[in-house]
Amino acid sequence: MLTSTRGSALLGCAAVALLVGLVGLSIARGFFGIVFGVIAVIAVVAFCVGVYERRHWEPLQLTFEQWPLQLGGSYSALVSRHAKTRARQRSLSFTSELSCFERVTYDQGDDTENERAFVHRAEQIHQGAVTDNVFRGLVQVDIPVDRAGPSMELEHNEITWRMEIDLPELSPFARRLTFQLIVAPALADAAPPTVQDSVR
Repeated sequence: MLTSTRGSALLGCAAVALLVGLVGLSIARGFFGIVFGVIAVIAVVAFCVGVYERRHWEPLQLTFEQWPLQLGGSYSALVSRHAKTRARQRSLSFTSELSCFERVTYDQGDDTENERAFVHRAEQIHQGAVTDNVFRGLVQVDIPVDRAGPSMELEHNEITWRMEIDLPELSPFARRLTFQLIVAPALADAAPPTVQDSVR
């Protein structure tokens, strides 16, 4: 089970930004005073968003019944989020984006260069529902075998797989929650189990 941590990170970043904005606003004048004032306002909004998320919803969870994933495999995963307060029952749509990017580090003269490029991206639209104060939905994850390699992190090369879930109808502030996936250096040779029974 993978769990999003965006709410906690958002609160921490907002608190730091608010502190910087208030300190800067107290000592700066003119143009820089306006800049720090804008930073403080943005930080207050972000802090309120973080408080809203933590008060109303638990972190989003992404559950696979087979882990780690394998090249060439096709998997069903359960997306779920528990409400802390009473949530209205309803059906809603959401999107998922599976992506893989490669980062290469190399020396060019006395400088160290980093290049990062996406080698695979696939977006899908899904249907989910809020029932019994829990949002549930299924996503289909297909790992291609011929477009990217398995997850790895070496000194000069890194391949990262991730899944982003966008839930605009569930909460306007729960946009683009990211989960890092692990794709093993192995080929899938059988159909993996699904989690369809979990949402019935």
